[in-house]
Amino acid sequence: MSRKISFTVDDGLSVRKYVKVVLHCDGLRTIKKVEMNPMVILLVEDDLGVQFLIWKLLKAEGFTVLTAGDGKAALEASRNYPGSIDLLLSDVEMPWVGGLELYKNISAERLGIKVLMMSGKRWGSQQASMNGLPFLQKPFSRTAIRDSIEALLGPIPPLPTPLESVEHIRENDLER
Repeated sequence: MSRKISFTVDDGLSVRKYVKVVLHCDGLRTIKKVEMNPMVILLVEDDLGVQFLIWKLLKAEGFTVLTAGDGKAALEASRNYPGSIDLLLSDVEMPWVGGLELYKNISAERLGIKVLMMSGKRWGSQQASMNGLPFLQKPFSRTAIRDSIEALLGPIPPLPTPLESVEHIRENDLER
């Protein structure tokens, strides 16, 4: 019996929803259900070192993360991404297209997208608040970014441990 399994993979590193993987093991088949956070974040940061650190934090939480180094590249990434994007996480000050202009463009194209602005400069908070946008002051902790994202998107599902995500079943149970 042949079954087709389909799923969406973002950058080859994480699965957006879940997939059941069937492995052969000592006469039994092991089904591993891998549940990942299905939320997608567009991260826009012009400092590549900072962008990488934030990307690592978000990936560790199971998010699918799209990255861009400036507002112009972010607009292109948003337009080329076929799925929904839950959150725009953007630096306020960037070359070419700044974070606030980016927010106005993306929110017009992607209705309902949540936005979280960030900056290492004190005036970034003032600019974000003048536009009614939530703000995260850089540098920030893992807890601060997680709490800020949860305030906008709701609870972040915990990632399962390897033992929680594996079920052993008999081979004939799969035929049902």
